[in-house]
Amino acid sequence: MTDARKLVEEFRRSGKFDEMRREALALFKESDLHGDIRQQIQEIVDKEIESQPQVLSRGRGKSAALIEGAINRNSGKDSVYTKVDAYVDGAIDSSLGQKIQDVLQGMVGEDESEAKTKIEPETKATEPESQTTTEPAAETKPE
Repeated sequence: MTDARKLVEEFRRSGKFDEMRREALALFKESDLHGDIRQQIQEIVDKEIESQPQVLSRGRGKSAALIEGAINRNSGKDSVYTKVDAYVDGAIDSSLGQKIQDVLQGMVGEDESEAKTKIEPETKATEPESQTTTEPAAETKPE
């Protein structure tokens, strides 16, 4: 399995991707940044509701889109997205990259060992059987 797409697919199927994602999310929720971002988003939502009270009377989808737009407009050095991007960049360091490499190497190694075990039985099956031959028993006629 040397094709990169197959490796990614196998990595996801193995559950390692979801496991690492859950671990990263749990670490984020334990961080101080999580509370800061929630507070910043709450402030943006409160300001949006103060300036446009009709946001509350619209459908959930439209309200979410308006609030997302307000978050996007609040760009700059201290924006929600900038903080999240900085956190993610810090979280994806060489240790996480190494962890991914280890998992992928293990997957490639497993595939190689599976290929070897498939070859070995085939080799044994093609080898000549033992040199002893068994002659068919002589037929006896009943008298």
